[in-house]
Amino acid sequence: MEKDAKSPPSLVPERATYGFVSCLLCYVSFVIYLMWAYIPRSYQEWMGLTYWPNKFFAVAIPPFLCVLFLGSFIIYEGLIFINTAPVDSPDIISVSQKENYDYLSAETITPIEELSIIDVNKSLYSI
Repeated sequence: MEKDAKSPPSLVPERATYGFVSCLLCYVSFVIYLMWAYIPRSYQEWMGLTYWPNKFFAVAIPPFLCVLFLGSFIIYEGLIFINTAPVDSPDIISVSQKENYDYLSAETITPIEELSIIDVNKSLYSI
């Protein structure tokens, strides 16, 4: 049986397992981070945990992640602007064959899908 492209995600046990393991890993990594940040170095060495990064990173990582999260919105918006075609680009015309309507009188309304984007901009924005 082939799945439809628009069907909702199925509820299979594998997805639940992956979600549960991901949740556990997040909690365990957060507890390890808190241990590293708040337990003094002498107690960590007493427990046998001798190799840890500098405590400076315990303070620097949360703001870095916040800036990274907020900056991702700006980067995403910038990528949209970069990938958007210019207004007069022929790439945004969706009609495969544009017909010439010069023979029609000025009172005739042409089909909207056949209008050139340049003509639309001239009409709407007086460009």
